[in-house]
Amino acid sequence: MPKGLYYRHPLSRAHLRKRVMLTCIICKKDFETVPSSVAAGRKCCSWKCRNEHMKTYYKDRLKENNPNWKGEKGLYRTKHAWIINNIGKAQKCENPDCVYPRMGSSGHVLTAPGAFHWANISKEYKRT
Repeated sequence: MPKGLYYRHPLSRAHLRKRVMLTCIICKKDFETVPSSVAAGRKCCSWKCRNEHMKTYYKDRLKENNPNWKGEKGLYRTKHAWIINNIGKAQKCENPDCVYPRMGSSGHVLTAPGAFHWANISKEYKRT
């Protein structure tokens, strides 16, 4: 560290005095904010108004209106997640030959299946 006497200039507080007036897009009230908030995209006067704005913003971006929507070109995992969310998980086996308890291929008794899965008989992923 260099030796000597150094004068530290006081920090300018001018940036704290600069305020910008905006109008809330939800409640239409005028509010004051700093320029950096405006640059970051602030449009609402409070968290309550911001939450209302985000509800309508995301409601307008569902399904086909979302820029990331892939439609029928979606991934395998995405399609299966859609099936679980909209149809639900398979609860029973629809195969009439499926009987429990029964003998497994290795000779032990199977009391119940480990899991049920939907069968895509048509081999086409249709979201109707």
